[in-house]
Amino acid sequence: MCKRALFTIVVLLVISVILLQHPVKLKPGNGQREERILILFNSLFEESITAKRVFKWIYGTMWRIPVDTYDVFLYKINSTWLNENLPRYSMVIFLDMMNGQSTLGDDTWQVIFDNDDRITYIAYGYAVNDVRASKLFGCSSAKRSYVEDIVLIRHWLTEGLPSQITVKRSEVVATPSGGQAIITPWGAPNEALLVVKGNNAWIGLTELGEGLFNRYSYLLSIVERLLALDGKVHVHIQLPERLLAIRIDDIPFSTESWFWRWQYFTPQQYEKFFQILEKHGAHVNYGIIPFNVSKEDGKWISYIEIFPETVQVIREAEQRGTVEVADHGATHVTPYQQRYVEAKTTNPLDLTRIIRFEFGYDPVLKKPIPYELQKEHIEKGVGEVEKWFGKKIELFIPPWHVWNEATEKALAEEGIKVFSGDFRFRKGGYGQPPSVMGEKSKYGLLYVPTTHSWDLARDGSTDTIKYYIGSFLDHGIPVVLLSHGRNWTFMKYREIFSLSNVDSTLTKLDETVKPDYATILQIASKLEQWRNTHTSIGMGADALTLQIAAPAEMKVKLSIIAPPGYKIEKIVLNEEELDASIRILSLREGENKVVIRFTGEAALQQSMYPLTILLVAAVVVSVIVAASIIFALKRKKKAPNTGRK
Repeated sequence: MCKRALFTIVVLLVISVILLQHPVKLKPGNGQREERILILFNSLFEESITAKRVFKWIYGTMWRIPVDTYDVFLYKINSTWLNENLPRYSMVIFLDMMNGQSTLGDDTWQVIFDNDDRITYIAYGYAVNDVRASKLFGCSSAKRSYVEDIVLIRHWLTEGLPSQITVKRSEVVATPSGGQAIITPWGAPNEALLVVKGNNAWIGLTELGEGLFNRYSYLLSIVERLLALDGKVHVHIQLPERLLAIRIDDIPFSTESWFWRWQYFTPQQYEKFFQILEKHGAHVNYGIIPFNVSKEDGKWISYIEIFPETVQVIREAEQRGTVEVADHGATHVTPYQQRYVEAKTTNPLDLTRIIRFEFGYDPVLKKPIPYELQKEHIEKGVGEVEKWFGKKIELFIPPWHVWNEATEKALAEEGIKVFSGDFRFRKGGYGQPPSVMGEKSKYGLLYVPTTHSWDLARDGSTDTIKYYIGSFLDHGIPVVLLSHGRNWTFMKYREIFSLSNVDSTLTKLDETVKPDYATILQIASKLEQWRNTHTSIGMGADALTLQIAAPAEMKVKLSIIAPPGYKIEKIVLNEEELDASIRILSLREGENKVVIRFTGEAALQQSMYPLTILLVAAVVVSVIVAASIIFALKRKKKAPNTGRK
């Protein structure tokens, strides 16, 4: 009897485990509907504004999915508005309650729950501390916690991603309560940073809300797959080229290079450098500093007078198309340069602090640099670079990556079209505006910022390069690598820029991520065209209909997100049937129609909550059965023996 009890327990536990692993078939509705995303945010909170920029950029700017944003601080939402507008959307992203407080009334929340079966809801941050959000997203008790490593649970959202990733940052963690934990802190399986409940998801990963895709590239795959949480096939377009530019600043020299004694290439080494680039089909963007500031009297001396041979070699490479030049300020020195001239110190670190910054903000005076001083430096800098190269300069690189809106205003007035600073979704500590790939400034400058360091490509393994740089290119996001093209040391940082490591680095890039090398202005041209490309996406039970309005003849790449269980059967472009494996499409100018037909149904893992109930029930039944058997055995032993001898 004890063996029978043990056998019963084992069988029930096995059944429970099978239930936990068994996928649930999610059948999409039959009606045709549009792919459109609504982002709710609250402009009262900077974190909400930043997260809104992040999601709008990746879904709207880079993947051209129609996205609407709604500020709940300025325009209150009620149930009437939601009843009228909610059916338009396939996904709603709640960034308005990141602080854990919802401004929506109970009747409005009821409308949200009523549409739960047909709309994917995404929440972020402390949102699930609201009891209604907690019920919707299957987790609660969100709190801050420092996390060293995260564990990615086996799920189709994490398929192909590392099982463990080091983050070393403050995250928002929550306790699953009806939802399935997809990402957890290492060593804390009862807490989660990504929870899925049905077709909804809550996210606590702070790196996503800040848009740190270049440091945590796994986020790009997660964000893309969230589109298909509803168990349906989804599609978006992305840039077909794997665009990669190399940017080198402080050419041909800089004032601080004198007192640090940093080493640059000789004219002969520059020639060999350009030959290596041409061998790989690569280009380089040079941020040109045209003037040196004399320490003796503060006079500006054009570097063409100091390094005429170097400038000539660069000119020739520019004429061949190997080099593209940008203005990198006039001097790389503060407009208040008299303090540099009068400084008694010879310590290079102290001198560096004295000469910061040329634009935006002066850290010594602790105030913004006046527009008039910035405009003067821009006019003189751009004018001198144009004199060197005999052409109009359209690209600007801010020295030290410090600038403000006054800088951008002066640049626009000078005819600058493209701006390459650092990649940021939020305002910088010195007043820098957000600088997001493919977005435009208040004054119409197109941002093409740096995304990664040249050091990452030079020193990283092939797996590292694929993970960081490859992830950007795989998702249609251009890459700009930043270097200073010199041998230099600054505090603990040291860079060796040699001809041999340039050749080996480019070879490594060619073999691992197969980039399409471009200049920053070439990337800007692609992005400008991309911004003028518009889509509408119809989703049916067995087909997607993608309408693309193209500003010119161009190519796009289809990214089809199909949950497990689906198969793409046919792709039709403008009535022409293509092979189902084709992803690069050649569009005509104007309207284009793409039809993607598929078969199957989604086999997605169920929420852990009902399955946990089954498991607990199985264990409870097992215990009851075992207890009953043991109790019966004990009674039998106590009973008198009435049998014959």
